Amino acid sequence: MKLVVLVAIGVALLLPTRAHAHGALKSATPAAGAHLAAAPTSIHLQFSETPSLSMTSIRLVGPDGRDVSMGSLTRAADSPSAVMAAIAGTLTSGVYTVRWQMAGDDGHPTRGSYRFTLALAPAMPATSMQTAPMQTDQMHTNPVSQPDGPGFGVESPVYVAIRWVQYVALLIVIGAIAFSQVVLAFATRVLDAHLVADARARATTLAIGATLLLGATALVRLLAQSYALHGERLAPDPALLATLLQVTQWGHAWLLEMGAIVVAVFAFIAARRGRTSGWSVAALAGGALTFSMALSGHAAATPTLRSLALIADSLHIIGGSGWLGSLLFVVAVGVPVALTGDNTQRWHRVAALVNAFSPTALVFASVTAVTGLFAAWLHVETIPALWQTRYGQMLLLKLAVLSVTAGIGLYNWQRVKPVLGAGPDGTRKLRRSAVAELTIGVAVLLITAILVATPTGMDM
Repeated sequence: MKLVVLVAIGVALLLPTRAHAHGALKSATPAAGAHLAAAPTSIHLQFSETPSLSMTSIRLVGPDGRDVSMGSLTRAADSPSAVMAAIAGTLTSGVYTVRWQMAGDDGHPTRGSYRFTLALAPAMPATSMQTAPMQTDQMHTNPVSQPDGPGFGVESPVYVAIRWVQYVALLIVIGAIAFSQVVLAFATRVLDAHLVADARARATTLAIGATLLLGATALVRLLAQSYALHGERLAPDPALLATLLQVTQWGHAWLLEMGAIVVAVFAFIAARRGRTSGWSVAALAGGALTFSMALSGHAAATPTLRSLALIADSLHIIGGSGWLGSLLFVVAVGVPVALTGDNTQRWHRVAALVNAFSPTALVFASVTAVTGLFAAWLHVETIPALWQTRYGQMLLLKLAVLSVTAGIGLYNWQRVKPVLGAGPDGTRKLRRSAVAELTIGVAVLLITAILVATPTGMDM
């Protein structure tokens, strides 16, 4: 089983990383490689998705290596996916470099550059505002959309690792809520009230730790996002961070996440003190957390059915976390509590706990499957894209690894569950299979952390 996980992680990390980025540059005026006889008056860029103006910029670098003065960036009138900026500075003959950066509502930044040549006639004034642009001898029909070096972006290994830790922490938080409010709610019919109360109290300890970890990774993710957008030198700039949080959808999602984290911490503390309302508030905070994740994922940049995509993404997180997260709490909290007390009944209590978990796991897994299929339909535009694009390849890898988890679930249902009440052997089998299932789940979260930053068919 460890070999399966290692192979899945290895394949995820070794798949080709060169791909069209989010918000790919589709066309530009002046075009890449163009030779112009008259100075252009503006730079016009058309992207594959709608850019957020606050996270988009255009620089024009002259032949002397200095930036040419540019006007304010505006959205072009011909398309919501296009932006333009007037050239305010004076242009002379030479080779110019257009450097651009953009990000859509999902906050995933893309940057690139291309060049064009200006060859002014001797008698022609070299100003940018006197003559309409004219293109001659265009060398390339499509603009060059290559990053300016490796850089740090949402597909960087460090950023992937940050998201991975965050997803693991979120799985534990949602799992604690699902275990307490759903699994134990069914188990109260067969478990003593004091055992249920003990299990819920233990669950809050893990939940508080996971919520604090989620908060720490959120802070690191904010700096990573600023680093990806603004570079190393400007990443910690308070003014830029404030702008990122105040005027972008990514920033609004981050603020929602941090607010939900604060509420969740206090709610779990209240629940540990025996206040039943604490779990209800924690459930609301958990819903806000899942929605904040959807707001900074592919669903946020979907050109159609965006509201439905956001809801589906939130339900997908709830389904996966409710399934694997509650399994974690069944093994780490529920089984140890069930084994305390009267020794003659402890194996029956373990069996009762698993019987309470099984139907809820089936519901959560079904929600995960349905919403995952919807997301695949939305983001993978054609069947061949499943194996021809990196997004499709990563999606197939995720499905393959999840199928192993489904196989373990079938084994638990057929071979482990029938012998749980007979003695310690069934419980040992349950723990071994649950550890294997959770280990694979962690590998799936890594693949998801890569997939969420991988361009979809819409970005190609």
